[in-house]
Amino acid sequence: MDVWYLKKNEGKKFFNGHPWVFANELCHGFQTTKPGTSVELRDQENQFLASGYGNPHSLIAFRELSRTENPITPEHVHRKFFDAIAFRKKLGLSEYSHRLCFGESDGLAGLIVDLYILFETGKRIYVLQSHTAGADQLISCVLQAIDSLEGSHDYGVILKNNAASRFLEGLKKEESKILQNIEDITLEHVKIKTPSHDKGIWVDLMTGQKTGFFLDQSFNIQLVSQILEKSALMQLSKVKILDLFSYAGQWGAALGSIFPSQNVTVCATDASEPALNFAKENLNIYNLANKIIKCDLLKDFASLEQAAFDVVICDPPALIKSRKHIFTGQKGYLKLNTDALKCVKSGGFFITCSCSRLLSESDFFEILNHASIKAKKSIQWIGRGVQSPDHPILARFPEGQYLKCWIGVVSMSNYY
Repeated sequence: MDVWYLKKNEGKKFFNGHPWVFANELCHGFQTTKPGTSVELRDQENQFLASGYGNPHSLIAFRELSRTENPITPEHVHRKFFDAIAFRKKLGLSEYSHRLCFGESDGLAGLIVDLYILFETGKRIYVLQSHTAGADQLISCVLQAIDSLEGSHDYGVILKNNAASRFLEGLKKEESKILQNIEDITLEHVKIKTPSHDKGIWVDLMTGQKTGFFLDQSFNIQLVSQILEKSALMQLSKVKILDLFSYAGQWGAALGSIFPSQNVTVCATDASEPALNFAKENLNIYNLANKIIKCDLLKDFASLEQAAFDVVICDPPALIKSRKHIFTGQKGYLKLNTDALKCVKSGGFFITCSCSRLLSESDFFEILNHASIKAKKSIQWIGRGVQSPDHPILARFPEGQYLKCWIGVVSMSNYY
């Protein structure tokens, strides 16, 4: 194991519990270490600080795995992984598809593991995603843990190392790999169990976005569903829902299905034709009338009716990928929310989200205020959402908090 030394008077965040150490906080000499190598971090008095892994080519050079003076063994990784599973069981999440491991928040820095439970059979598919060189080295240990957990059960495993963040580690994006398949299952087209879709929802686990689905929105969808179920919309004879950046239609299908005896139409919009094909299929499962529109919403809202929808969901991809994108990303969120608000009827509901970690909650809320003025709408905000509980947040690691969701009602009278 390589030994790295923290500079004197550096690492303030680290000493407050943060799991990262940046390259400029380290003494000279760490640059020769191979990316992903196990590293022991020590101070200038040669006192042990932490064990983890390093990458001298990354701005985030050291990522902690443990602060106990023991080597990082396969048993340590197994224990952390099983602890993450036990945590989700305590929260009652095991029945549905959910995130099993959320990187630093579960003590396995850079590693994502999502568990998808098939709707018809209950069989399980694990999707692993490594964001760092060190997490690449953890994969084999996690696969061993999964195998011991599943035993003789029929299960699947996909390795999906296609995150853009790998470029920051000097790593290449990889094609999705099937490490273990379930017989007679096409992984590009599977129906999974989620808490918000009682008839299941079709997804593509091989080429779909992220690990195949946006599990982080489960809590927000349930929250909005509960609000709408108690609202005056339940008394309307017709309800129109606009699902912007619909992807596979998870928002539209879930919200549309709470109006079982009404005439509901869901308009799903996205730039991806394959995603819209899934959206249409999923809306059809719930017998929802639908209109599918393929367009780039960052450039063109012209095909969407103004003041025509009772519920509008605006859930775009991250517009701020790095600090250099903050200004243009904020402008993008302002334009999107301004245009989206124009589509909401007076008295309608507006749900808007941002998954950009570098956009603060306060800045996002200020953008929403400006958007309401530009759209000449008055909004009463009635709820806030966060990422689902299978994406836990550590106070010492604020970077793990990224998803923001605001729920509002457009006033019966316009802003002006």
